[in-house]
Amino acid sequence: MTIAEALWIAGLSACAFSATAVHASSAFAPVTLQQASGASTSPAGSPDCKSGRLFGSESEGIFVLVHGSDENAVIELTRLPARGDDADLRLWIEPNDREIAKSPTPAMFQRGEAKALAFAADADDLAAIDGADAIALRRGSEMVARLPGPAIAEELAKVEACYRSKLVTWGVDVEARSRLSRIAATIPGKHGFTYENYPAEAIRQRLSGTVVLRLVIDETGRVSNCEIAESSGSPILDRAPCPAVRRAARFTPALDANGKPTVSQAIRKITYNILS
Repeated sequence: MTIAEALWIAGLSACAFSATAVHASSAFAPVTLQQASGASTSPAGSPDCKSGRLFGSESEGIFVLVHGSDENAVIELTRLPARGDDADLRLWIEPNDREIAKSPTPAMFQRGEAKALAFAADADDLAAIDGADAIALRRGSEMVARLPGPAIAEELAKVEACYRSKLVTWGVDVEARSRLSRIAATIPGKHGFTYENYPAEAIRQRLSGTVVLRLVIDETGRVSNCEIAESSGSPILDRAPCPAVRRAARFTPALDANGKPTVSQAIRKITYNILS
């Protein structure tokens, strides 16, 4: 197997949020779906933070799954039963009519045969969802369905609480982090680690796993230190990311309470997976 046959997926945050696919049709009544059941949140020992619930029913409903951090989130919406006409669906926050952009990466999870669409919520979207009346699914001017805003905000709050507890576990100074007016963020395309960095020995042994990195980002957005916050379980996989990330990763630096660039900590996940 060559390196090109290895798939590397890097989360943009310690708990990457994935977006859910929305499966809908014109026969789906544009009414507000109420919660039918809760979904289990992140299992103990998992590096991911996620939470979800079903709205409506398995025969006619939408499963919502959110995952990510306190700085961004992915909202995954899965229309039940499985449909194939949902690629043009859009997600809006009501009543301020703010659209949540589709995620540049595919949904992380799937529910049976039903596929999901991923929507990437940034910090401004998360602020708008907190207090929103509803989250609406639309196809052009057609209203497909509405989900109650407070219920979606509750799922996001669960994920944020999970993430903050993991920050402590990963050795992040959460008090110092809370004083920042802006958290350091990876510059798109400057993650510093690609599939080409997948260790050849790991490919030969078909090793996979997730390693969590604790980084120190300086005032210029460069990585001045990189340590393993949570092991993948494989020394081969653990050794690979830090040299590449220190050399090539670039961030927009964090800002202090006065709006000036400052040194800060950041968490990044790297998941190694071999395509079968």
